[in-house]
Amino acid sequence: MTTPANAIPNGLDANVNVYSPPMTSELRRLRTLVNQASALLDNQQKILQRFGVDFPTSGPMQNLKTIESGLDRLMERANSDQIELVQLRSLAETATLMNSSLDLDAVLTQAMDEVIRLTGAERGYILLKNPADEGGLEFRIMRSREHDMNDTNFQISQSIVREVMSSGEPLLTDNASNDPRTQDRESVALFVLRSIVCVPLKHKDKLIGAVYVANRLLAGVFGARELKLLTSFAAQAAVAIENARLFHRVQTELDSTRQEVKRLRIEVDFPRRDQEVRDITNSPYFEQLTALVRDQQRRRTSP
Repeated sequence: MTTPANAIPNGLDANVNVYSPPMTSELRRLRTLVNQASALLDNQQKILQRFGVDFPTSGPMQNLKTIESGLDRLMERANSDQIELVQLRSLAETATLMNSSLDLDAVLTQAMDEVIRLTGAERGYILLKNPADEGGLEFRIMRSREHDMNDTNFQISQSIVREVMSSGEPLLTDNASNDPRTQDRESVALFVLRSIVCVPLKHKDKLIGAVYVANRLLAGVFGARELKLLTSFAAQAAVAIENARLFHRVQTELDSTRQEVKRLRIEVDFPRRDQEVRDITNSPYFEQLTALVRDQQRRRTSP
């Protein structure tokens, strides 16, 4: 089945004009000409038949159908290439965004919203390994198409996430309920899961978490293009997460160092202060002053 020339792909807004390049316009014009030629040829055949003239049109009609089919394939490929170009441009903007702020959660939230829009996902999650829980995962980012996800409504396949975390390889299924790899999993049946893509978060071969997007309502939402997009996003997100963690560690160590320096300075200042007091009290002037005060006290108490 060919893709209609005016179809809007999953995940892209209808106002995003992805079919305007000159090549696509020219292919559309050629497609119209082929349709007109087919209609004219069919009409001429009917006129000739009315006059009893047998004009064979099977050859020309078949040629036109072959041309029509070829143009449809070219238009589908041109549309697919243009969609991928839009996705890559958005991905580049997302990468710039993730490297432009130290507020990592806000950046990842905005980036996940963009991924959901581009892929046609219904929901998206970023899960990170929990250092306090061996093998455990924590939800770092949770977003839905409406941006109003209930924090307790984690309708994901934990077994798929664990498999990706264990293998370090991405997993894509265009219909989890009918996929032999996933259909027997309890969460797939419980949440009636359909389209799922889960990719690992890796930084320098270190597995730190996973990115999971899904559409529970529609099958066939994700394909190789969406898998490629999400894999690239995960690579950028992993770098941003590790950079943020490194900054946090450096900041924590710097604050700790400042506190230690302050404590040592106080400890050093105590002996110095005591010595300065002793220097004052042991000075000839202070001894004379003390003797004068004592003499004045004796005179006051004398009869």
